[in-house]
Amino acid sequence: MNWKLKYGIVLIVISIIMIALEAKETFRLLKPTIKLETVDQAKSLEVGDHVKLDVTMIGDGIISETTTYSKGGYKSSSESARYYLIPFFDFEKGDKWLVTVKIHSDDFDKADKGIKAFEDFVLNDKIPTEVLFTIDGLVEEMNDDEKKYVPSDYKSLMENIYINKRNKIRTLAIPALGLLFLVAGTVLIVLYTKDKKKEKSVSEEMKINNPNNYQVPQSINIQ
Repeated sequence: MNWKLKYGIVLIVISIIMIALEAKETFRLLKPTIKLETVDQAKSLEVGDHVKLDVTMIGDGIISETTTYSKGGYKSSSESARYYLIPFFDFEKGDKWLVTVKIHSDDFDKADKGIKAFEDFVLNDKIPTEVLFTIDGLVEEMNDDEKKYVPSDYKSLMENIYINKRNKIRTLAIPALGLLFLVAGTVLIVLYTKDKKKEKSVSEEMKINNPNNYQVPQSINIQ
């Protein structure tokens, strides 16, 4: 098989796989962003929503996610993510709601500061205003295992959904790279097609200019 055709097909197959893997998440991240600030917004969140939330305080942690690594027969585990509750209040209506967020290990220190800010709010009635970090992510539905760990005290103040922080650049980069592979693969196949047409054209021209070289004898008599 010609190398242009071979690598062209390989690149196109890889591009389709890359685009398919992230297509759903990409479309969700490209949806209009909900700037989550009020109780009413929190109550109306739906799976698939693209949400941005400035975190000033964190109420409590409800789930800890651990990742286990295995290498050379040895296993090690580390805490990779936590599910926290973010409280929303409407003091005029006397209403409140809890939003669950999934925070990964690189934000654990900031989350601890958020818990201290909430404790200060409860003890001193001081509403925190400092934005500790921003969560930009997608609303997802909890699976059955996650639902088991939700404390019963909170179930009446939350839905079985959570905001999963996403790296937008990383998520969008994969399908973008897939599109690049698709273009490269298509170019190789187009070049292969042009080469084949050129070869055919040259062959036809040689037949016309040298007809005797392409005559096949009808019969051969051996004396």
